[in-house]
Amino acid sequence: MMCLPFEDLEDLKVPVLPDGYSYKMFESGDEIAWAKLEVLVGEFDCFKDASAYFAKTFLTHEELLADRVCFIVNPEGEIVATTSAWFKTNGDIRFPLIHWVSTSPKEQGKGLGKAIVLFALSRFLVVEPDADFIFLHTHTWAYKAVGMYQKMGFLCETDWMFDLSLIHISERTR
Repeated sequence: MMCLPFEDLEDLKVPVLPDGYSYKMFESGDEIAWAKLEVLVGEFDCFKDASAYFAKTFLTHEELLADRVCFIVNPEGEIVATTSAWFKTNGDIRFPLIHWVSTSPKEQGKGLGKAIVLFALSRFLVVEPDADFIFLHTHTWAYKAVGMYQKMGFLCETDWMFDLSLIHISERTR
């Protein structure tokens, strides 16, 4: 797990995308492109599993999707990168979370992964303005992504850091 202090978002700059690429927020039907992209990057073995996960995790909060699920579209109109300005809960405490960062393999190396994460981070200023930290789960084998997140200011979280942030957040919500 990685963690970014919310105050680090104050100077956030969302990058300009390469010519023909654009940011977009979730619209009904985009769950199909999301599932296809997640299968393409190897996060799920099949479309059915990816679709079921999206339905269970995101569609149960359908009213939040247009403000939180972010995409990059290529010049051909295909969704080629995604992440979400999402959250997890622990009792009454809500943890802002960058969730499911993915970029199509054929589009990697263009800065789209960094761009979609920065775009999603900018959404937290709107959807979680009282947050103290933004969290991010990643895999140890994703060393390029870990390096990118560290350059953005994310810190590798240890159990004691997570416990400390949990205490800090719970004290704020009393």
